[in-house]
Amino acid sequence: ENLVELLNKILKARLVVPCQIRVEPGYEDVVNNLKKGDSLHELEGVHFVSEILVASNGTRWIPYFTTGLMMPKKYLAEYSKMDYKFTDICNQALLDNKDITGIVINPYNESFYMDKTMLKLMLDAINEKNNEE
Repeated sequence: ENLVELLNKILKARLVVPCQIRVEPGYEDVVNNLKKGDSLHELEGVHFVSEILVASNGTRWIPYFTTGLMMPKKYLAEYSKMDYKFTDICNQALLDNKDITGIVINPYNESFYMDKTMLKLMLDAINEKNNEE
């Protein structure tokens, strides 16, 4: 019952990912000319790179946090924070990162690991539910 409750909360949540912003050469002016409220997501030449945590067994996980307060100080100093809907996180993990095992929520506290199989099952269930409505 606690797992179902946790999964329902995750589905509704926006999770925070620490990432570094990488700007391709020649696109620096695009970033420098941003105004408050502009989105970096659609900018050509701008990429968001998530940290990958590597476990002792070699599995690779993208860390997400329920709030910025759950992040260690190193992330606050070295990374930007981006927040995403859970469905966007599933898609990112399944499509963009071929070499990762899955995601880990709050990796330095009460961690919750979701491998790609679980993410795909959840995404399929979300899509099925949305198609029924």
